[in-house]
Amino acid sequence: MDAIFKRDKIEMGTTCIHVVTYPEFNPEDYLHVLTTKELERYQSFRHIKRQREFIATRALRHELYGYQEIHYTTEGAPYIDLDTYISISHSKNMVAIAENHLFPIGLDLELIRPNIQEVMHKFLSIDELNNFDCTDVQLLTSIWSAKETLYKLAGRKKILFSDHLHISRVKNQWKGRIINPGHDLLVNLDIFEREGIIFTLNSSRVEYIKRDS
Repeated sequence: MDAIFKRDKIEMGTTCIHVVTYPEFNPEDYLHVLTTKELERYQSFRHIKRQREFIATRALRHELYGYQEIHYTTEGAPYIDLDTYISISHSKNMVAIAENHLFPIGLDLELIRPNIQEVMHKFLSIDELNNFDCTDVQLLTSIWSAKETLYKLAGRKKILFSDHLHISRVKNQWKGRIINPGHDLLVNLDIFEREGIIFTLNSSRVEYIKRDS
């Protein structure tokens, strides 16, 4: 991998998060990391920020898996044709690919947002508004990131973050609950901060709980 892409690796239980940070660069210099199909998609991007993000993600993919195509489910979840589950996220000048060989994972990266209180009523439930310190912008960003992770694990679209995705913390363990038609999905979450970026991923398999009709 080119020296402009600074790599790091974070081990979290059975999940490995591969992280790349990068400065401003000319994405045209790195088109060789793209497949023919990816090059066509790259050429549809008009903003250089999106171009850099796309190139950095594929440069990391190329380092990990060669030219293995990144496919997407109808819900938008990425996967590759290898015996591993992956999740991809990005924030600022950072991209990350998480992989787990045992169970599906969701990864989210969020830049800490000083103005997040302005939109907190759109993603927090009434219980969350009452139970969490809503003056703490890092905490609020963490909850937003946790809900983005739950969204990736939900297996469906058309989700209201305030109604269908719920976050709680028991002692030091973050827990997520996804309300789907007829059943709930329960999962443990790991949330941590690095270089002003909140990382969130599930640390356990998603547990299926059928609700009584």
